[in-house]
Amino acid sequence: MRSNASIRNNRIVLSAEGLSGGISCEDSSMATIENNVIVGETPASLAIGGFSSQAVIKSNYIEMTQEGTGIYLSSANCQILGNRIALENPSAMGISLRESRALIANNSIGGAIHSDGISASSSDSLIILNNVIYQNMTGISLSNNGTAVIKNNIICHHSGDRGKGIWCTGDWAADVSYNDFWDNTADGEGFSPGVGILYENPLFVNPEAGDFHLQPTSPCIDTGDPAPQYRDLDGSRNDMGVYGGPYALPEGSLFRPPVGMTLGDTSAAPGDMVEVAVRLEKAAGVAEASMVISYPSDTLAVLDVRTTDYSRRFSLTTEDMGPGQMRISLSSSNGIEEESYPFVCLMVKVHRFVSEGGKGRIRVSEASLRDDLAMPLTIGQISEGTVEVKTEVVRKETSYGIPSRFTIFQNYPNPFNSSTTIHYQLPVRSHVTLKVYNLLGQEVRTLVDKQQSPGHYAIQWDGKDIAGRIVASGIYFCKIKAAGKGKNFVKTIKMLILR
Repeated sequence: MRSNASIRNNRIVLSAEGLSGGISCEDSSMATIENNVIVGETPASLAIGGFSSQAVIKSNYIEMTQEGTGIYLSSANCQILGNRIALENPSAMGISLRESRALIANNSIGGAIHSDGISASSSDSLIILNNVIYQNMTGISLSNNGTAVIKNNIICHHSGDRGKGIWCTGDWAADVSYNDFWDNTADGEGFSPGVGILYENPLFVNPEAGDFHLQPTSPCIDTGDPAPQYRDLDGSRNDMGVYGGPYALPEGSLFRPPVGMTLGDTSAAPGDMVEVAVRLEKAAGVAEASMVISYPSDTLAVLDVRTTDYSRRFSLTTEDMGPGQMRISLSSSNGIEEESYPFVCLMVKVHRFVSEGGKGRIRVSEASLRDDLAMPLTIGQISEGTVEVKTEVVRKETSYGIPSRFTIFQNYPNPFNSSTTIHYQLPVRSHVTLKVYNLLGQEVRTLVDKQQSPGHYAIQWDGKDIAGRIVASGIYFCKIKAAGKGKNFVKTIKMLILR
């Protein structure tokens, strides 16, 4: 790529044979590469490459599941800020630089027990600040020659025969000061440590989950370089690690693993309605969501969307985007505290004419999430759901149990010619009346008038009045009244008959 383009909010999976490169910046390009998810599933893959470029590489989640490199720079002058580089393959490498200049700040890089977190060769003016570099064979490897400033980093858990925090070979002028070295086979070799070096447990909040916040008693708080140019954003002395220093990004999604989205699998008979949950994983703090649900309109219809017990305080809106697509938007002033939970539930109807063995796949084709600080959250794996059509279906209790509120769903189909189905749900045992009225307010038909237990119900109207006569084309209203255990519910939906 040769431009000043902005590359944001993409998901790139390097899985196809021959697809080994994610994003490449070449020939003096000044691109901004921000908030992307790049997963390297191909051996020798390269997530982001900078060749003679001046790119800003910021707030990306890079996961290397095969041997490869997260970020590679050659003859470049780039800024690498606030990225999370998860090296799931022990031979992968985090950041590799050749004959380059770079500011590398506030990144977390870890997991390559047979390789390096940061490797630099023949590079000048490297500035490596406020990173967390952990669980690699070598944290920072410097070879051939160059100059570097290495400050305010936490370098920990490097093991094995070459398990060194920093390994410097060749002719390097490196200012290594105000760093915390912890639990390394050797803290360093080939350089003279400066002032302000710690050898203490940094006391992360939850490093296994990617949370590198410092606990209140951490020795790394206010112990970074005291010079004014390294102060934290609040003006206090530098905190070592990814949340300290002048280049720290705003709180929110930084260094969190990406949120996973999973749609449940279920089965239903032709004409039935079932619930399909959209479940979030590693999603603590979600306060805003927008997603587009896609499904085969010749097999399924999404009649309604409802919140769950976890998201009931969220405001919810839906937008019909045409056959087989619906946009769902939710927002709340406070995020959800739990890590994993069913977020929304789709009320899905199988068309009556679908034959045994048919399948309807439901997927999230677009999605964005934000936390309660309005920071975007990175979305990782999205798994689709399947509704399998079976003539005989054994009903299972859903994970939501008894419905949490009264609801009547829009009839389907609508408009209709001969008959339509109306679904509703009851949270408590109630006396229910369901009646159809014409435009004059005259009662046309009583569909339900009885006591019913809590649960989900479906009733079909065949387009006839109380005397069995076929009613004329036009607008009709279906009104539900339900009362039980001190709760009352009244709601009307509009239906259209086209003969």
